Amino acid sequence: QNDNKTQANPFPIQNISNKMFNRSKIISETTSKLKGDALEKRVERLFKRLGKNNVKRDVTLIDSFGNRSQIDLTYGWIFKRYIECKNYSNSTVPLSDVAKFKEVLSLNGIPHYRGLFITTSDYVPRAKTIGIRVINGEELRKMEKWAVKRKITSHVLTLVMIMGIVGGGYLYVMQHPKDLEKDLKKKWNNLQDKRWWMSQKKEVEKTAFRWWGKVKSAWEGK
Repeated sequence: QNDNKTQANPFPIQNISNKMFNRSKIISETTSKLKGDALEKRVERLFKRLGKNNVKRDVTLIDSFGNRSQIDLTYGWIFKRYIECKNYSNSTVPLSDVAKFKEVLSLNGIPHYRGLFITTSDYVPRAKTIGIRVINGEELRKMEKWAVKRKITSHVLTLVMIMGIVGGGYLYVMQHPKDLEKDLKKKWNNLQDKRWWMSQKKEVEKTAFRWWGKVKSAWEGK
């Protein structure tokens, strides 16, 4: 027989089984990532509606040992909050997941009370007792409802304020048309008067020299 010929695989069924396992594993990992991304976007939208500042996704932390850890979401400027999201639909969050998140915060010098763990399901009882604030699926839905109401209320109040300003201005113009006319004529005359422009120029020069003196004194250490 020719040694260059490829020998037949004596275990074809095993190869097919391995391929099917690898394919199902890839599908499972892809589905899990998509579910995780969906929850992160949902939580990001929630905190923006709640008026939180500097909301960011996929933040990388580097501890003193050079280890990198990825945080799903953060918000705030000085006293930041760090959020871990788990989109579990048919199972509860185990103690190990919450404990691992707490350890990541500890390694990066972040107090555990600034951590927040959010899931779409619930937690095992012990996971709620290690110092990390946890939010389950029911609490998450309540927060989302509250955020929508808050957003609507904010828009309504803004609209009322704008209408009040416009309405007040309109009433003032209707009740004091002559005062408005005099004020407009005065401003128009000032724009055409060279003496007014000279006086404004002198005021600007005085202010500039005053500020320059302060800057120069500070620079020379006086």
